[in-house]
Amino acid sequence: MKDLIKSISDDHIHRREIDEAEMKCSIFNPATSQQQESNASFIWFRLLIENIMRLTEGPSIPELIQIATQQYDGNEKEIAMIDDFSSTYCAAKSLYWYTRESFLYRWLNKCLRETDIDMIVYFRSIIRDISQQLALEKSFDEPKITVYRGQLLGKQEFNSIRSSELSYVVMKSFLSTSKNRVKALEFAKQTPPSDILEVLMLEIEVDTKLRLIKPFADISYLSDFKEEEEILFSLGCLFKVKEVVRDVNENVWIMKLILCGDDDSNVMKDVYDDLKNRIHENVDLNSFADFLRDMYVGFESETKYRHLHEIFSLQNDDDEDPDVMLFLGEGYDEAIAFYQKSIDKYMNSSSNINYAHIINIHFEIAKQHAYKVENADVGVDYLEKIIQDLQSKINDCTPLKRANIYLNIGQFYSTYLKKYEKALEYNEKCLDIRRKLLPDDNELITEVESTITSTYTVMKNLDHRLALKQKKLKEQVNKQSNKI
Repeated sequence: MKDLIKSISDDHIHRREIDEAEMKCSIFNPATSQQQESNASFIWFRLLIENIMRLTEGPSIPELIQIATQQYDGNEKEIAMIDDFSSTYCAAKSLYWYTRESFLYRWLNKCLRETDIDMIVYFRSIIRDISQQLALEKSFDEPKITVYRGQLLGKQEFNSIRSSELSYVVMKSFLSTSKNRVKALEFAKQTPPSDILEVLMLEIEVDTKLRLIKPFADISYLSDFKEEEEILFSLGCLFKVKEVVRDVNENVWIMKLILCGDDDSNVMKDVYDDLKNRIHENVDLNSFADFLRDMYVGFESETKYRHLHEIFSLQNDDDEDPDVMLFLGEGYDEAIAFYQKSIDKYMNSSSNINYAHIINIHFEIAKQHAYKVENADVGVDYLEKIIQDLQSKINDCTPLKRANIYLNIGQFYSTYLKKYEKALEYNEKCLDIRRKLLPDDNELITEVESTITSTYTVMKNLDHRLALKQKKLKEQVNKQSNKI
């Protein structure tokens, strides 16, 4: 009987490890610039985590249950599990549900690994519950422990970490580890590598008294398989890469990590301080939507914005909501009226006014004026007055919001004033900010680079046309001189 139980437990461990074996991680290398793609992605992912953790507005679990019921329709076992979850789940049971073999464990980590923004928003309450429960459960007698994990990692990520030791990594899901080195090593040795995946074992040194870290706890007592000796790390835990070595005896790579705080080094402290400055203490729909818009993630259209309203149950056909007003303007006069009404609502509805949003609405009003040929000058005058009146507010905006404003200003100088050198000045300001904060392949960088290229092309064509006109005029003058 003991052998049978051990076999079932081993299968259980292996199944759970396979479920989340190919971990995705964000990498930060202090030796390179923050604007390098991997470093920018690292910062972006940590910002996403912090925003999700603070996002409390609107329900999420009822919607999650509804989606799960639709997804597992016809699967009686999972539907029964979902019904049980619906009737028994509470924050205090979040870790219990996470350790169960159920839809929740598999689905949650899949969404986190794939950075599925929509589903992460639905999972936000559970993510927060698990993290808070880990903080409550954290209790270690030992000042230091070492935990292990058999791991599959993409070869590109593996090579990046291996070539830049002393870098930092954040796993993109909750990280399940074991005090049992033998079990972790067994998994690492029995899983074959592939062309795109590397097999390794994580060996993590943990100072249980460390400050400024995400929570972690021994959750063995919650599991039906206590032999796992499972230590679970919260989403967003920060690890420093100590070294990556090949164990020739076991024929497996060993990646040695150290759990560390956000103030681990001067460089990471600067990153941490920068993160704090970019995060609202209390995140609501507007600030979260602004974050997505600024980072150009999952926020490409009005449809997506309305979808966020539906997620948070804020739309409800409420035309008095300023964000709904912002998208209801159709036609010049109607749009201007709606935009102005939206500004009034924003100014009167909050003591913490989002001036970046206000300024962008003013731009929309200026565009509506400029779209009407007879009011083009009105649009230009309106824009220049707004820039003058709100210059100090523009300077106070977060860098990415300021970059968006600069791009809008550049568009106006180019489209309506035909002042291309002035347009380039603002476009370059925008590009400089985005390059410092975003990955190289981010669409926002491509967008402004394309805008700058187009502006130079227009200027070159204008210079060419001017040269042709001057040449033609000179020829006409010469002809007249010859006649005389």
